[in-house]
Formats: sequence, C-alpha cells, structure tokens
Amino acid sequence: MAALSVQDFVEQANELLDDEALGVAVEVLGDPGDEGRELIFTAHGDKEKFTVVNTFVSTAPDLQCFSRVIGFRRRTGEPSFEIRMDDMTWSASDYRVGLFKDGGLVGLELLVNRRVPHDMIDASKHAAFIMLDHIIGEYDFAVRVGAVDFVDHLSVDEPWVCSLEDLPRNFDRMWTESLGRTGLWPQKMTWAMLAFPSEVEGEAPLVVSVNRSAGALATRADMAYCLDVVMEVFDKPSLQRAQDVEDLLRQGMESQQASIMVASIMDRTESTRTCRFYLSDPRENKVKLDAICRGSGVEPQITVAFDPSWDGYFEFTD
Repeated sequence: MAALSVQDFVEQANELLDDEALGVAVEVLGDPGDEGRELIFTAHGDKEKFTVVNTFVSTAPDLQCFSRVIGFRRRTGEPSFEIRMDDMTWSASDYRVGLFKDGGLVGLELLVNRRVPHDMIDASKHAAFIMLDHIIGEYDFAVRVGAVDFVDHLSVDEPWVCSLEDLPRNFDRMWTESLGRTGLWPQKMTWAMLAFPSEVEGEAPLVVSVNRSAGALATRADMAYCLDVVMEVFDKPSLQRAQDVEDLLRQGMESQQASIMVASIMDRTESTRTCRFYLSDPRENKVKLDAICRGSGVEPQITVAFDPSWDGYFEFTD
C-alpha cells in the first residue's frame, strides 16, 4: 500500500468501497512518505451515509503509511482556488455570499459576481457547491447550512455579506455569536412551554416543553443521534409516573454530559408523553435508559434516529 502512488491507491480503494458501501469514498491528503499523511473517508456531503463514514473511521486499524484516519473533508487552508468545468474556470472570487439565520442553521445567498452565459448558469451553481464543500468543510456544509439560494441581488444586511473566500470566518461568527452554538454545556437550563395547534379540527394541540439552552450544543458531531422515549399517558397516575421517569431520565442521562434532553412532548390525541434526547452512542445510553425504566415499572417505546442537523429539535424552536 505504501508503495502505491496517491492516485493508484485512491482508485483501488474506491473500487473496493464501491462494492461495500455505495456513496462512500476515500481521499488522501499528503504524498507517500509524508509525515502527517491522512486518509479521509467522505460521503460527498450525503448525510444518509455519514454513519457509514463514522463506522469506517472508528473501526480502522493502525495504518503505518497514514498518521491518522479521519471522517469528512476538512476545510481547505487555501480558500482562493479555482475549478475548471465545462470549458470555463470558476474561482472563489467569482461569488459574493450573504449569510442569514435559517431554522436554527445558517442560510446562504449566493451571487455570481461575473457575467455568466445562459447555458453556463447550471455549471456556475455546481462549481459553487463544490467550493462550499471545500471552503467550509464537508460536515459543516451538509449539517449546519440550511437553504442555499442563488440570487440576482443580495438581500442580506451588509455585515453578513462577504466573498466566498472569507466565508469561513463569517460562518463561524454567525454560528457562535448570532446563533449561540458554542458547543459548550449550558450552565443553566432554560425551558419554554409551547403549544402547536393540530391540523385536524377538534384534536388537542401538541404541548411541548423545549430546552432553549440545548441550542448551544446543537449539531455537535458527538451528539448526532436523536432518542425518543415514548410513554403511554391515559390518566393522572400514569401521567405522574411518566413525569417521575422523565425526571430520572434527565438526571441519569445527563450525568456525564454525553446526552441532553431537548424536549418533553405531550400528545393528548395519542395519549403519549415523549422525552427527546440528543446523544453520542445510543447503545451505551440505552443500557442506562433500560435500567432507569425497569426500576420505575414503565415500559416505554424507544426510537433512535441519526439526526446530525438536529431537525427534531429545531422543529420546536426555530
């Protein structure tokens, strides 16, 4: 393996991966013999394949010809680069970007800052998506970016307008300062009670208690799983039991700060109360969860979904 050129290694590795895990590929950063050479698994921005990438990385053996194995393309250190496509060259300086808040994520308006022939409009958009993947990184682009709108005029306020080359700095500033996604465990939990009317006439509204403070942790890569604990509630005693279990779950699941409860959902139409958590390893946490539920006499329904963009949280908050 070490004797292969980078191109030969990548081609042979991807031929194997094409059979084993369609949609996942490898890339190499560095030349043979380089100290710090990295093997990168990528899903080309497809979130449905992110768990496959994570599995390859977590189970990778020690490879002497690579300093480490990582998941997802990192940000390029040189955002001023060019792409040649359909006989035209596109560079990062060809685009202006406006950043805006979009459902808890960062939305982008893109303006092509040069004359584009009508038959090259699609190519200009394709080139922009490739650049975004490299400039802000595969994970951030797939998970933390919401809408991407190509516009003729930017409608975003000037402080949030920049060149594509300067996007990483402005993206991080909006993410941490404007949206408050610090990635740090909240010192205090602030909850808000919300009611969502049913679309069916005569049905009771969905009542949700939302952990506003959990937004600081939203989309953290080590909290990419959404776990729902659904308990039946059909009278006052069963409601009290569900509330007691909810308190125990919060204490037990959050004790190591590896998971956080983001919402308590009361659905009177379905007669259920749901505790929603975001966490790292659902298998490890399920052991803890089962122990808590066994001691309380409650037999909940438990569902787990890979949700790196925290859609199950933002549906109640933004």
